[in-house]
Amino acid sequence: MTSDVFVSIVVCTRNRHEDLARCLKALSKIDYVRREILVIDNSTNPSTVALNAKSSAAISARYFYEPRRGLSVARNRGITETKGQLIAFTDDDCVPDNQWLKKALKNFNDLDVACCTGRTVSFMSDSLSATFEKYYGFDRGSTRQTFQQEGTKLNLGFLVKALPYARQRRITQVAPPPFSVGLGNNMIFKREVFNAVGYFDERLGAGTPTEAGDETDIFYRILKAGKKIVYEPEAIVFHKHRQTYAGLVKAVYVCGLGVSAFLRKHVNFGDIQAAVFYIGRLVNLMFAVNSYKRKREKEIAYLTFVELKGWIRGFLEYW
Repeated sequence: MTSDVFVSIVVCTRNRHEDLARCLKALSKIDYVRREILVIDNSTNPSTVALNAKSSAAISARYFYEPRRGLSVARNRGITETKGQLIAFTDDDCVPDNQWLKKALKNFNDLDVACCTGRTVSFMSDSLSATFEKYYGFDRGSTRQTFQQEGTKLNLGFLVKALPYARQRRITQVAPPPFSVGLGNNMIFKREVFNAVGYFDERLGAGTPTEAGDETDIFYRILKAGKKIVYEPEAIVFHKHRQTYAGLVKAVYVCGLGVSAFLRKHVNFGDIQAAVFYIGRLVNLMFAVNSYKRKREKEIAYLTFVELKGWIRGFLEYW
């Protein structure tokens, strides 16, 4: 796709002014001319709201206050306010590389590509960030991948590849799409895809009882609609990983909670494969907890158990 396409960059924020200011500073340096930046503010503190509006104005970003709570609500507000042919999303705790858009946009030369995700890595080198990456894992690696509808279907080949990971918590290497597609802090969509598959589900994501699962859900809907999603590792966003161990534990719990809730949604619509995915991961986590306990790897056994608790609860949260 040429540099003539107009891109809207949406940043949703809630009560994290310092993070937002850092993100906006990076976005202002993005090496791409035809773009706009939108800030959708879900903050509850009036002084934070004022600071966010000021930081937005400083880089000529379009600022909108959204009083309804929820990341999906804020993202949907962003979609309605954008002007671009492509709509890019990152989070307030991220620092996009200045080549982020240019590296991602080349993938839209394929007219069947509806979405492009990119690589998310830590911009800090402290030990807790390394622990976060080890156990939670934002980085999807350096290999470019194209995902299509057929890849979401379970088959014997997938089961053979997954078998060696049956007792491990981290199965990203073999997880089928949409679970391996990418993250919500680094994703770009064609505008028309939202007309085709709908907007973000406002019952999923941060600010709801499910707390996550929103991007996984929309990736799944896009793939089921027969469109392609590309993971472009050269489109890099740097992320501020959790800075406390309690934050890491919560992130692991939310991971189980949100993805499980996403699957429950599709089970409600009669998607048998979603039920198979849920049961398969449930058994996987149970085996993994016992495996790590036997090996006396207490920390990862605990974190796996935390994710398992989220996985069980998440299936009860979406009705």
